[in-house]
Amino acid sequence: MGKVGRPKKLDDQYIKQLAIIYGTNDRRMLYNYHYLVQTVKVLILDKPNIPHLEILFNSKTQKYNSQSSLVELGRLYDLIETMEGQEVATNFIIEYTNNILEFTNDNKLKSKQLEQCIRDKKQEIKELYK
Repeated sequence: MGKVGRPKKLDDQYIKQLAIIYGTNDRRMLYNYHYLVQTVKVLILDKPNIPHLEILFNSKTQKYNSQSSLVELGRLYDLIETMEGQEVATNFIIEYTNNILEFTNDNKLKSKQLEQCIRDKKQEIKELYK
């Protein structure tokens, strides 16, 4: 296992597919899209009953309201999946997203503040696995 929190290496064929879909060859951006897709899959496709999800994603317009927050949730998901497995990661992300979106809604956080909360949680979890 590599360093804690390092992104796993993505398959070259998958990277090429992402490059075609998103129209870029920037690997960092493609990794970000990968994380975003992971989060969307868990939160929107698998579990559509999350209150305040509109903070992250507007289902009517199919637009991301907070793309960076979705990417950060994907990174957090990846970290937990690496350490604990897919089921634990999925359950954690769903529960954490419920909590953080409720907190965001109640406290009227801006998207940058939401991103920072998610990064702080990721750092907290990294510390547990050192």
